[in-house]
This record gives sequence, structure tokens and C-alpha cells, in this order.
Amino acid sequence: MPLVHPRQLPSSAEVARTLLEGLGSASLAGPLGDAHAVPALHAALGCGDLVLAVPRDSRSRTVAAAPGPGSPTANDDWAVSLCVRAEAALPDLTVPRAHLEVLGWARYPGPADVQPAQDALRRAWPLDSLEAYDLLLVEVAEGELHWVGGCVTVDGDDVRSADPDPLWLDEADLLDRIRALLSPRLLALVQGLGRLPLPDGRGVELDQTLEARPVAVDRYGLTVQCRDPQDRRHLLRLPFGRPIGAEEDAWASISTEIVSQAGCRSSARASATAQDASQPLEP
Repeated sequence: MPLVHPRQLPSSAEVARTLLEGLGSASLAGPLGDAHAVPALHAALGCGDLVLAVPRDSRSRTVAAAPGPGSPTANDDWAVSLCVRAEAALPDLTVPRAHLEVLGWARYPGPADVQPAQDALRRAWPLDSLEAYDLLLVEVAEGELHWVGGCVTVDGDDVRSADPDPLWLDEADLLDRIRALLSPRLLALVQGLGRLPLPDGRGVELDQTLEARPVAVDRYGLTVQCRDPQDRRHLLRLPFGRPIGAEEDAWASISTEIVSQAGCRSSARASATAQDASQPLEP
């Protein structure tokens, strides 16, 4: 897949915003991230603020130190930290892909906030009822993101203004469809890329690849786990010719990329980025 768009990976702010949409698992604690963190369901409003659903029967003293709903001080903000961890989309591939630590200001939703907050949570999570949860809104001040792009501090304004990846909810299904319907095409594409270097200076002879397994996909490209005759595995990034838009049919766009480039091996040059398989996967 020739590199047309300058990005092979999403930006750190885009990754952080995608995580906050509801990807992975979250835990809520006080501003110092102490040991009294509690699990929370998370999602994001259109403005980029976080919505949390905290189980009432598991609220720790740290979180409960906030003013209770309906109290005279319930409109006050208080400092919190949130940890979001995400793994690869495939259930049998337990590889950490991103870890986000967020500092922000929490408050209870007002009457006008409740329905949008509930709608956001139900888009991200299969919830029949929210009666057993306390809802919180969190304004992100800053975050620290750990992912394949490094360890990066992200500003809250940058995260709020970033677009979440449009494929995150359907990623597992898209990967299954690629594997089921396009595996021969994808393998031919990888084998036609020639020799690519790894970060440690070693070279990978991709024409010897025995298996090319899609393990992550986002609007900018596809990440493939390749296996060679010695049963060694490495990750290969195949950038798309252009980013996939939220309004597009993602499957049609992805399948067109794979089929067209696999059918024209001479143009499928080594514009991909080889990564060691021990590195985390990008969302």
C-alpha cells in the first residue's frame, strides 16, 4: 500500500481520544492515583468530556470523598485520576496496545447532562440499566499516553479537539472479515514487499512469510503479524493510501486497498514500517 497520507499512525491525541470513547478498561482514583481505585465504565461526549459510570457498591473512600449527589456542594469539581488500559482487539492476542493516565476535574451531571451522558455510555457499552451506577463527568486536564509511538504527555484541549478513530467499535469484526475473506490477498501483498529493516538493524525477508495475520486496524492503516519459516513473528504496518472517513463503508475501503495492491505487486513497495512483535499495537 503506497504511502500517500503523511501519517502511518494516528497522532497521540487521536489515540488518547479513541481510548476515552470506551476502548479498554478504566479505573478511577484520587488525583495521586492511590491504591483505592475503583472500576468504571467510560465514554466520551461530543465535546470531548468524559462520562464515567461508577458502581455504587464499589465506590472507595477516595472517590466517595467527593460531595454526594444532591448535597449542597454537589456542583463543586474535585480532582481525579483515571487509568485506561487497552489490549489488542483479538481475544487470543493478549498484547498491550495503549495505556493512558488522565488527570482531570470531576463533577456530577446536571439535569441537562444526564441523558447525553447515558446515551454516550450505552453507545460504548451493552447496558440495559444504569440504576446501579453513579454518573460522573470529567474534564480532562492532561494525560500521559504509553503506546507504540512512545511515552507522550497530551494536553486536555488537544484530546478534546481530536477525532476518535471511526473504526474502533467495529475493529474486531473488520479483522475477522479480513482474515476470513482476504487472507490469500494479504499474504501476497506482504510477500511482494521485499526486504524490510527492523529497528534493531536486522532485515526481514518478507517473501518468505508463511502467515500474515491482521491484528489491528485504524483509519490510517493495518497492522499485520507476520510469521516466517523459523516460526519467528514480527509486526508490519501497512498504511492506507488515504485515511478512512467516519462516513465511509470501512469494509469496502479496506478490502479495496488490500485487493488492489495485492493484484499489483510491483507497486506495493516497502512503504510499510516493520515493528518488533514485542512492541505494543496501536489502536
